[in-house]
Amino acid sequence: MNSRSQMSTGSPKKFRTYPLPTSTQHMRVSNKATALRELQRGQLAHVDKLRKMKPGIDMRSPKAYPHVQYNAKRMQMEAERNLAIERENKILLGKMYSIMNAEPAYKTHKVTVTSLNMNVRKQEYDRIARENQAIMQRILQRDSEFNSAKLDEDWKVTQRYLRNISEYPFILGHLPPATRRRTLKPLKLGGADDIQVQLSMEVVDGEVVTQTVVVSQMEEEAKVAAEAEAKARAEAETAAAAA
Repeated sequence: MNSRSQMSTGSPKKFRTYPLPTSTQHMRVSNKATALRELQRGQLAHVDKLRKMKPGIDMRSPKAYPHVQYNAKRMQMEAERNLAIERENKILLGKMYSIMNAEPAYKTHKVTVTSLNMNVRKQEYDRIARENQAIMQRILQRDSEFNSAKLDEDWKVTQRYLRNISEYPFILGHLPPATRRRTLKPLKLGGADDIQVQLSMEVVDGEVVTQTVVVSQMEEEAKVAAEAEAKARAEAETAAAAA
């Protein structure tokens, strides 16, 4: 009786997934009460065996080793790196302090700037200057390709050709201001302005003789143009002789 009570009270509740049997109808027994007690006792023994059963495979977590949980090498490297950074910071701070408290360099000594290839550059500049000077001398000493005397002679020949081929009097060059501004009037055929009448009176043997000369306006203008051309040519020759 005591053993059954201990077994009933000692078994954990987590193994009691099903309630204890309460009927023996499926069994052929002479005493139902005794059979029921035996059935319940066997059930409790089964549960107790399940509770005390040990697995054939070890499913527990492996043992935790300190050198695996804590990487001592990495911690050492981080500590050394922090020490190196701190040392460099101290050195930099000391340099900055010395720079701030030191006198400026321009007050203590004069810094001279020197170049390693200064002589080579100076020689190159001198060579370029000499070449430019030689080019300028060649340009200045070069004779002109144009001959002014020959050009004047050609122009005189051209003027002679123009006079020969012109139907009307050829006017080109320096003209007097009065004739330069004069413009020819349009020719009016059959009008009173087309002709001019000039009268000349002479005394012959005691008698007055009157002569009428009819001069057209075109002939008069051509005469004026010829006189202007002759005057301009004379002025041009005078200027050329003076030059």
